[in-house]
Amino acid sequence: MTGAEIQALITECQAKKPETLQAYRACYGYQTGILLGTLFYAEVSGETLPFCLTQDVKDTEINTAISEFVASHDEVADLSLPATVVGAMVKAFPCKPEESE
Repeated sequence: MTGAEIQALITECQAKKPETLQAYRACYGYQTGILLGTLFYAEVSGETLPFCLTQDVKDTEINTAISEFVASHDEVADLSLPATVVGAMVKAFPCKPEESE
């Protein structure tokens, strides 16, 4: 799946407004899986994530971030879904630099 394909899926899902848990999972499962995989990798490898999600971030904010990222970056249309999702998260949810004491 590419950035353009995930954009089409998100657009279709937003238009249909999934009413069941199964429909919601079908619409948004790809990016959720990538995010969970990225979080898992960072945890087991000790690597720092290139983005910072807080506990109060909603699924709709993540979906909007991905959709807006793809819409505003023509070059991601041909990228893989993982590259697109991580790129969108970096842009939408950057980590704040730690203040030096």
